[in-house]
Amino acid sequence: MLYDFHIYKKWGIYLPVEKISNRPHLNVLNDDTALYDSLTDNHKAVALMAILSRHHLDKLIDKNIPKIARNFLKKISEGIEKTGIITDVTKGRPVFQHRTCAEYFAARWLCDNKLASQTFLRDHILVLGYGVVREIVDTILASDN
Repeated sequence: MLYDFHIYKKWGIYLPVEKISNRPHLNVLNDDTALYDSLTDNHKAVALMAILSRHHLDKLIDKNIPKIARNFLKKISEGIEKTGIITDVTKGRPVFQHRTCAEYFAARWLCDNKLASQTFLRDHILVLGYGVVREIVDTILASDN
């Protein structure tokens, strides 16, 4: 709940700025929900890049994740995306304001794609280096019951 609330508060700051900067096109093409979904999907892709090794990233079913992440990181580097969740891009990798934010987004992606990533979860997330991600995944999956 803490991370959901944090993202929602960041969204409340980001949305009015985004609407002002893209006024002619934004209200016609996207609604708030579509923008929020796009924002979270981009952060999930970038979080996977931050948390997982390149070897593990290649084992995910969705092969579009690196492309989505690169495009989003480019926007952050150029100053186009300013949510504040990612503070910097260093050597092509995102620097989240706190590592647990990245772990939350990575866990959220894994839960959203749990059927496609069952094998990956079983084979890799149980490794000690991903303990926080595993705990967040467990919490998210348990919240449905």
